[in-house]
Amino acid sequence: MPNFRKASPSRLRLVITRRTGQLLLMKVLHFANSSGSWGGSGVAFIDPQRDPYESTRGRMYLIAKDQFEQVHRQEGAGRNWYGELLELGESDGFKIRTFTNVGIRPANVPSEQYLRAMADGIKVPF
Repeated sequence: MPNFRKASPSRLRLVITRRTGQLLLMKVLHFANSSGSWGGSGVAFIDPQRDPYESTRGRMYLIAKDQFEQVHRQEGAGRNWYGELLELGESDGFKIRTFTNVGIRPANVPSEQYLRAMADGIKVPF
């Protein structure tokens, strides 16, 4: 069983275990909104609807439920951000969940730094 430490209430501290894996979602990836954390550039969202002709690569991490909820709050759980929770299936008996927006937000180009962060995040499993 993974060893989860309690996240500090004053700052996010995710404990990423050795239990990581890759995902291939039959969903469209798009960039939207204007993120102050990324210099006003767009950030990633996946369309909640399944699309048999498009796919999006991702990475999953086994984290505690309270850590997932904390990340969700930090990323923006409101209606204009990541207000939609998606159940993506199971892996080794654990639910796979993510968050996105219920619809398509106004498009905005992501920064190069943001794209590098995304690429680094999926590099290892793929």
